[in-house]
Amino acid sequence: VYEDRSITPIVSISKESFIHERPEVNLLFTYAGIQFASDMLLFVNDMTSMLREDKAKQRVNITLVDQNTLNHRLKAFADDLAIVEIVDHHKDMGKFQKTCFGNDRTVAFSRSRALVASACTLVAERLKRVASGRYPSVIGALLLGVILMDSVNLDQSIGKVTQRDRDAVTDILSKTDWEEGVPLSNIYINAEDGGNNHYYVDTKAYFEILQNAKYEPSFWDTLSVTKALGYDAKYFFYSSHLNTDGYSTKTKFGVAAVLMPGVKFMEKDGFVSETLSFMRSEQ
Repeated sequence: VYEDRSITPIVSISKESFIHERPEVNLLFTYAGIQFASDMLLFVNDMTSMLREDKAKQRVNITLVDQNTLNHRLKAFADDLAIVEIVDHHKDMGKFQKTCFGNDRTVAFSRSRALVASACTLVAERLKRVASGRYPSVIGALLLGVILMDSVNLDQSIGKVTQRDRDAVTDILSKTDWEEGVPLSNIYINAEDGGNNHYYVDTKAYFEILQNAKYEPSFWDTLSVTKALGYDAKYFFYSSHLNTDGYSTKTKFGVAAVLMPGVKFMEKDGFVSETLSFMRSEQ
């Protein structure tokens, strides 16, 4: 959120992945009032194409959101990019210290723990600082939906939500002009007050609609083994042992969340060969 700069948002996955592998995100855009989002957004493959065609090779200023390292598709263009800002809640890998530091480096992570459940909480906090008046419903719906999904509807028992997430949701709910989004009536509640209609979002209904899109069995049935493993894969590094020079070496391991019964997943065509190939590709 900026007051004095023009920003072009880039989705950090391919258009194909957005259309075929992110049903909850497509639904989120629909509820925010953005139809056919895939035709209106720019994706990482669009950016790599532009960088390849840029004959002048002018450096592009980049703000990383929800990550503090370069997307693997952009690493080949690292010399053409200047990372000038980071807004993230994962462990700071210490990259881009020369171009991104001080107030421009927001990494909400400390003592092995994220300080917020969602990077959108950080965006919402900035919105609160700089915005005047009420928020457009499209902005409120997008931020609210992601925070609810990332925090599992602010469920304390899951162990992810923080007070900052709750405060962000409260602010979004109270300051968004929800009347703009009334046509999406199944998540809006009409509260009459002295003859006046006031609309607000049923956060439980909104969360469940988005969450159910991720768990929809028909969606997971259509995914190949490789696509399913890559859908929500997280990678971690730990120091395992000393090498011959006496330095600690890092071991990488990954966890892939596949939202379907294990036996059914293992019955997919090519389970063994695709799993092994996926593991080799991520080494």
